[in-house]
Amino acid sequence: AETLYQQPISQVRLQARQIHSMPQVAEADLMRALQTLPGVLPVSDFSSALYVRGGTPDQNLYMIDGTDVYNPEHTFGIFSTFNTDAIKQVELSKGGFGAQYGGRLSSVLSVTNLEGNREEFEGTASVSLLSAKSTLQMPLGDRGSLSGSLRRTYFDQTIAKSIDDVPDYYFYDGNLKAFFELSDRDQLTFSTYGGRDFLDVVFNHDASDQTGFTVDWGNKTGSARWTRVITPKTFGHLWLTGSRFASDFVLEIADVVERNFVSDITVKGEFESHRSQFFVTRFGLNARISTCSSARIFRRD
Repeated sequence: AETLYQQPISQVRLQARQIHSMPQVAEADLMRALQTLPGVLPVSDFSSALYVRGGTPDQNLYMIDGTDVYNPEHTFGIFSTFNTDAIKQVELSKGGFGAQYGGRLSSVLSVTNLEGNREEFEGTASVSLLSAKSTLQMPLGDRGSLSGSLRRTYFDQTIAKSIDDVPDYYFYDGNLKAFFELSDRDQLTFSTYGGRDFLDVVFNHDASDQTGFTVDWGNKTGSARWTRVITPKTFGHLWLTGSRFASDFVLEIADVVERNFVSDITVKGEFESHRSQFFVTRFGLNARISTCSSARIFRRD
């Protein structure tokens, strides 16, 4: 009973093996796995976006290793950007989360990726109906480790080449994370993520002057985290993070280009002091610089 009452309110923690054991389509997908949890609903059968306790998908905060992710979807929302082979732990807060998350209304999804195997080299590779992917882990000396993963769909190299009516589409994403134990009281972690979608549609393959449109969009994130045990009862995390999302839409028949861009650089800190079993003090800081733009360009010869 004591353990039950100590659990955080409205918070779910999942390990990688739990995500892989949930119902899946083609391959394990984090967002679709979360749609099976109480209080979480899908937007539709074809979307990985989440309605959490009645909130809309744009009211959710998505994070990878402490960095915001602006668009956590591939294939126009059918699959998520989170590669389950690279995930160490997932925390979903459906309510009761603190001010350190920036006042999001609905939920917070925080994904922590693998830090690497500190004992020996380890690698996995797999091919599904959707994609081919690989994950590698290795030690870095006696006090560090490295983990990396890469995933790419292959429909553009198979079905799209043999059937004209199938659009030329693919996406890729990758993660890289390094962990260093600087001392008995200091740890340093570097993490980066990148993903991109590419779609090329031709309206009429038999026409002499082929017209259509192309779309590409994707995320890039990076973070550095310093963890220090200040006293036996006080510790803290200090982050430097950056996130970027960009999309380009080109309509060839009208010579129209639409470009959207948003990015931010954030410095934040979280500190926790345990004075006793029943008295814990948490405090922190957050400073962010954000830029965004949207432009529609009409090209003329």
